[in-house]
Amino acid sequence: MLVLSRQKNESIDIGPDIEVVVVDIRGDKCRIGINAPKSIPVHRREVTEAIKRNGEQRPFARCALLNMPPDVADAYESFKLAIMRHRLDGWREIGRQDLLDCLTALADLARSDAA
Repeated sequence: MLVLSRQKNESIDIGPDIEVVVVDIRGDKCRIGINAPKSIPVHRREVTEAIKRNGEQRPFARCALLNMPPDVADAYESFKLAIMRHRLDGWREIGRQDLLDCLTALADLARSDAA
């Protein structure tokens, strides 16, 4: 394992397409930002373990994120990760049914012909 020291606002490049930036340091917590192509999955370790354990990546493969406009792909990926986080957290911050109702409202909006 390569171990590097960085200060706030300093970065590390991984290959030509991935940049890891130290965004903030508070006490014993380091906040990092990661710039990577959409085709490279970036997850916290616990999310990756849940994906491996539950085979959760398969349902998302059919969405073909590479063919979506960037704003839709970004929103989709953020929403997917938020759902996985809340699921791992036991639905303490939002109920599963409330989330499903929100998804239904989005689906209804997408089906609507109104401008």
